[in-house]
Amino acid sequence: GRRAGIEVVQVLDGSPAARSGLRERDVLLDVGGAAVTRAGDLQRQLLATAVGSPLQLRVLRGEGIVTLTAVTAATP
Repeated sequence: GRRAGIEVVQVLDGSPAARSGLRERDVLLDVGGAAVTRAGDLQRQLLATAVGSPLQLRVLRGEGIVTLTAVTAATP
């Protein structure tokens, strides 16, 4: 069945998510090795990662698992 995670509903052009290859309708399964099932889980992982650091994302895309690398950026 469908794995627990966070569904991506929008990817902003030029954002770290877009540069990592994340797509709308992807489902984030884990970020930096930690499972994410709610927005708060994702936010904690992002806040715990230094700006400019690579962060591995494990994503469910269709029926397959894809691993992407995002580089964190400062929030405006």
